[in-house]
Amino acid sequence: MDFLKHGSIFYLYGVGGIAFIIGMLIIFKK
Repeated sequence: MDFLKHGSIFYLYGVGGIAFIIGMLIIFKK
């Protein structure tokens, strides 16, 4: 259960990182 808990946390961090990168690309494209 702890492994699944950590896995979901890493998954959320991954999604947040992707959203952050996309946001930066949009800002720099302007």
